[in-house]
Amino acid sequence: MQTIGIFNAKTNFSAIIEKVLRGKEFLITRRGQPIAKIISVNAQSNESIAQTIESILKFRKGRKGSQVESKSWIQEGRRF
Repeated sequence: MQTIGIFNAKTNFSAIIEKVLRGKEFLITRRGQPIAKIISVNAQSNESIAQTIESILKFRKGRKGSQVESKSWIQEGRRF
């Protein structure tokens, strides 16, 4: 990820967007402090999906019988 100051980001916004479309990521700073990140929408979606799957796997880990319990809830008509 490349770090770029806010003034340079504003000045070169179109060029930055073109690079983002090719997969590059940018961290925008103001006075040396990070304030924003520019990434592709597709990269964000893939990251979110991976995080969601990881969260589900963590939740399920160590829960014996949770799948059976969930199935019985569905058969009873319960909602999560």
